Amino acid sequence: MVSNNDLDWWVWSQSNDKTFLLTDHFGSFDAHNRNQILDQLPAGSTCYSEYIFPDAVKAAYPDIELKFSALMFLHGNSIFNVSNTAANLEHGSLEFKNFICSFNRSNQKTRHWLIAALNNLGWLNPRYVSKHFELDLQQISLAGLDSDSIDPDFIKKTFIFDYTDPTDHVHNMTALSPLIQDSFVNLVTESMIDSNVPFPTEKFLYPIANKRLWLAFAPPNYHKMINQVFKLELYPCFDYYFDSIFDPVQRMKAMLGMLEPYSRMSRKEWKNLYIKFQPIIEYNYNQLANFDFFRTIVNLDQRPMNYDDLVTFQTSSNLKYFLECKEQSGRA
Repeated sequence: MVSNNDLDWWVWSQSNDKTFLLTDHFGSFDAHNRNQILDQLPAGSTCYSEYIFPDAVKAAYPDIELKFSALMFLHGNSIFNVSNTAANLEHGSLEFKNFICSFNRSNQKTRHWLIAALNNLGWLNPRYVSKHFELDLQQISLAGLDSDSIDPDFIKKTFIFDYTDPTDHVHNMTALSPLIQDSFVNLVTESMIDSNVPFPTEKFLYPIANKRLWLAFAPPNYHKMINQVFKLELYPCFDYYFDSIFDPVQRMKAMLGMLEPYSRMSRKEWKNLYIKFQPIIEYNYNQLANFDFFRTIVNLDQRPMNYDDLVTFQTSSNLKYFLECKEQSGRA
């Protein structure tokens, strides 16, 4: 039994000395695809997690079997509730009132960067961009961003929306839906942005549920994974070159630079873009609302079911539908 405090924090459960279920993101991956938690696992271990590991990470850990647990991902991101809520959302007309919406509840340095950058560009509308923390000017300066021109009053101000419980997705999607639908694009801010390995959560599904365009400030190759692994379409109006940039500050700057021409468009031009790409928007929405996305995740599963799952997740809608999908695929 590994008994390191850092490791214990991320271990969801362990069936023996060499089989681990690691929950959430369990820390970042560096440029060499190394992770401090995986470094502590003994050789010959099997690790199940919410990550769909790229080959480069598997090559960095040849003595550990790294596998994806669909049930952990579905449960950890409340995919059943998100999908079910999406199916019941009301969708308004394409009458936009705002350019960017972005929701920044957690106090992470990369969100300080984004808030500062949006403010400096004049794109931060406090009715649509949340900021639950006081800005850390030192973190902003260390990232090479302009901190001198930030209004002192803005530094301390908070813009808090009604979504303080990060796990209540039914409430959060309902509360944030008008803000997302009012906006041309939802800029999703993921966790562990300075990691080398993408770790998609439910956040990018919110704009899909609202039939709105989105981009993510996320680890490199995040959008590539959404498209190639999760089978959701990207939007041809955006150039995703930024997605492959390793440095998180440069990746953010490239993404915002790519968006700059859209900030100068009229609302009518935004609407015309939506009309042009409506088939893709509807396809992604239907994948989510019709539970096709859920089934895609199930089909990626690499972990055998066991009795512990039935006990741990016995009240989970994710487990019930997971089992139905497994049974259906077994009959196919």
